[in-house]
Amino acid sequence: MHSEGLMSRMLLLAVLCLSSLQLRAAETLIYAARLIDGRAPKPASDVTLVVADGRISRIVPGFMAPQDGQRVVDLRKYTVVPGLMDMHTHLMSQHSKEAYTEKFFMEDSEYALRSTVYARLTLLAGFTTVR
Repeated sequence: MHSEGLMSRMLLLAVLCLSSLQLRAAETLIYAARLIDGRAPKPASDVTLVVADGRISRIVPGFMAPQDGQRVVDLRKYTVVPGLMDMHTHLMSQHSKEAYTEKFFMEDSEYALRSTVYARLTLLAGFTTVR
């Protein structure tokens, strides 16, 4: 009986200790050939963006060697810019001759499915916010 009580207390202590730990997500390093941050008069070249907890925590000149657990996104052929915003967009269709007549023949589910394609194209074009 005594050992069962001790084991129960040890298990409870372990659970409390583990639950109080904040598991920190590993950092991500983004290597960029150029960075346009919207503040500097000229783009920065060959930089590493350090992302922690979903936010850019710092920008380091050159390409940092990754440490244990750090993930690398290699964009050394690309220019990195802040996410763009489009305040007037249509994700359900694109302007075309067919767009007008499609609304008479397409089901809502077809529009919904097709809008995922247009949303992806919009994101790949650098727009992270649309309205």
